[in-house]
Amino acid sequence: MDAAKGRPDYGNREKACAALRAARGAAPEQTRNDPQVRETVRALIQLERYAKPSLSGFASWLGIT
Repeated sequence: MDAAKGRPDYGNREKACAALRAARGAAPEQTRNDPQVRETVRALIQLERYAKPSLSGFASWLGIT
């Protein structure tokens, strides 16, 4: 999860999304409840002109609209 947090700032949005998916696979409950994950997903959504379906789905899973 920490790995995903810094990646959007450096233009590695795809790697950030991949790290978030890996975190979800390894520890779904911890990932869902982690404030840094929510912050990172919100930042990714703001950085994208059009949110990708995978990112939108992840945001929905977190309860972010």
